[in-house]
Amino acid sequence: MNKTKLQCLVLACLFSSCAMVPAHADILATELLDRVKKGDVTARYYLRGITEGISWYNTAIGRNDGALFCEPPNLAITQEQYIDIMERYLEANPSLKKMGFAGTILIRALKDTFPCRAR
Repeated sequence: MNKTKLQCLVLACLFSSCAMVPAHADILATELLDRVKKGDVTARYYLRGITEGISWYNTAIGRNDGALFCEPPNLAITQEQYIDIMERYLEANPSLKKMGFAGTILIRALKDTFPCRAR
């Protein structure tokens, strides 16, 4: 097989594989929570990724340097607790159910649940 045909074959494979993977933007919190409850493993890993990322960011910033939220010391929040925190926040703020992206809702819910004292 000559070089040009091989390059065309490789490009065709790349483009066809891209077409099979749906484009993904952030997901609404209500949709994510619904998919997690239905047992969607991908949704559960997505939730885990955003919860860990937000938690790591919050830890790196530190309580005195503008943390997003201030959970009690030595508290390890489970994934089920993150889900509960998000659900409670959405119940208290129903206008966000149809427009609140998962990451944004999680941050707002954690700030509401674990507010930081005035510095």
